[in-house]
Amino acid sequence: TPGYPATVGRSGGTLRQELQGRLGGEGWLLQGGWRSEAAPGQTPQWHGEVQQAYYDGQGGDGWGWTLGRKVLASPLGFGFRPLDLIQQENRRSFNPLPLRGVPLLALERLRADAAGEGASSLVASFPEQTPQQPALTWRRFENADSRESHLIGQYQRGRGWALGGGLMATPDADSAWHAALLWRQQGEEVRHALLADPAAGALATDSPLSRQGRGRFFQAVAGWQWTSPAGWEMLAEAWYDGAAWGAGAWRALQQLSERQRQLAGLAPAAAVAGNLAWNAQSFQGANLLPWNLLLRLTRNEGDRLLYIEALSTPEDGGQAWTLGGEWRGDRQRWRLGWRHYAGPAASAFAQLPIRQLGFVSWQIAF
Repeated sequence: TPGYPATVGRSGGTLRQELQGRLGGEGWLLQGGWRSEAAPGQTPQWHGEVQQAYYDGQGGDGWGWTLGRKVLASPLGFGFRPLDLIQQENRRSFNPLPLRGVPLLALERLRADAAGEGASSLVASFPEQTPQQPALTWRRFENADSRESHLIGQYQRGRGWALGGGLMATPDADSAWHAALLWRQQGEEVRHALLADPAAGALATDSPLSRQGRGRFFQAVAGWQWTSPAGWEMLAEAWYDGAAWGAGAWRALQQLSERQRQLAGLAPAAAVAGNLAWNAQSFQGANLLPWNLLLRLTRNEGDRLLYIEALSTPEDGGQAWTLGGEWRGDRQRWRLGWRHYAGPAASAFAQLPIRQLGFVSWQIAF
């Protein structure tokens, strides 16, 4: 009997409960928590997670080292960070979970003088989440005259080399810009067997999705940010991800899904529903299309923040609209957000199984 996946349907809501804690001293930090997530009517299942557990050691003449699990991300980019080769945070997640660090061993050399400050580091990382593999990464950072420069080089088992660099500058007190470019020798992509072979038919009995290697590609981001003394902030950013599917692949997936729906009543219902659920698993990448444009307007009043942002994929006309807000007190923090996906029927955003998302979050520190 074919092992079809569970049908993807509309969610009526989820309650997530978290208890986070941090304990640290000179050079070391332990951070983790307990979390449960359950739909209405379900019994919550609690599980623990260690997010960071590391020790930072210091030597002489600016040398230092780190051992353990640590969050080590790149600062260049808002919606997408090509140089984030170690942490690989998905910046487009909606109401994301706390970041979980990567097991690593790092050696670092810091420099600070009249010309500015800088750092060089060599990091051996051992990610636990597939398809990532152990890697050796060299990073270089320089900060001088209101300008930051970043260089990175990485060798990853099974993927070869990745080389990149970026700049971030603040020409005046109200504006800043950033840009980064990365070249990868090899990567992985999700492939759909029924799209790759039209003669294969409309229905599969095993998952048609697989991760396969792909050749060299580029990733890049560029953005500009403006802040007014009155509390208004504006961000404009564009990025390119050469590992993402093109608009033609998403059109082909939409046509395949339509053919599968037309088989209702002619083929077993489980086969039709299972194949549609497999199609829904195609939305795995941080970026669904190569070219992305993001505009974000924020009103920041100190303890209150409101924002609206629009993400578009010009190649297929897709759109993602997000509204959000935050209120911060001495010990409490409220957050809320709503996201709506739109676009032509063949666009990637319009094919998402869930087109609208919302959340309300309350946090208290004690």
